[in-house]
Amino acid sequence: MEAVPTGYESAVTQIASGPKPIPDLPSSAAAGQAGDRFAPRLVLVALASPDDPHGPSRLLPQVAWRLAGLTGVPVQPMTKPDFPSQALAPLVASPGAWIAPLPLDPGLWLPGGGWAEALGAWRQPTLLVVDQGQLATGMPAAATALLLGWNVPLLGLLQWGGSWDGGSRRRDGLPWLGRLAETADPVESAEAAAAAEVTGDHGDQGVLLALNRRWSWLADLLR
Repeated sequence: MEAVPTGYESAVTQIASGPKPIPDLPSSAAAGQAGDRFAPRLVLVALASPDDPHGPSRLLPQVAWRLAGLTGVPVQPMTKPDFPSQALAPLVASPGAWIAPLPLDPGLWLPGGGWAEALGAWRQPTLLVVDQGQLATGMPAAATALLLGWNVPLLGLLQWGGSWDGGSRRRDGLPWLGRLAETADPVESAEAAAAAEVTGDHGDQGVLLALNRRWSWLADLLR
């Protein structure tokens, strides 16, 4: 399920080694690493669409609470979202792990600056959430390019809802972590496990495994 193209690895390597727009800011990844356990300090982002400009504020709290239930990591509400640096400072300074959903499009320019720029400057690990309705558009690729263009440490892309098309996800060359359903998976039967081997959709446990692997990899890069 998890696909990490070579070109993507090269781009993210530059996040750790390349110049940062704002120097000497703490890396949230290094602070949130706790052995091999998934203990992230992670911002969730999603692109808005013209027909749903408030999509991130509607979608991401649901995703955050699903991830919290899956991982045991608490949700941290985002304060002062119109001022990215002011919103990030208390998050990065807070102890322990957290998941913070961003209620705004990261590409939107605000009075306090842009979120994509701030996430890159603060070296803030970020998870891009893609709603099932956006899969038929270029939004996943455009959002990935936006974040990497600002040197954002991108954990990967997470599909929200719908069915998982592993072949299409591998072909688009983006670092997908899997699909998260709106409700927790039931206890898996032998038949469901066999079907998952065919489709590549391993549900909650597949997402959790991919998150663990990618978080460890990204945190090592940002140390």
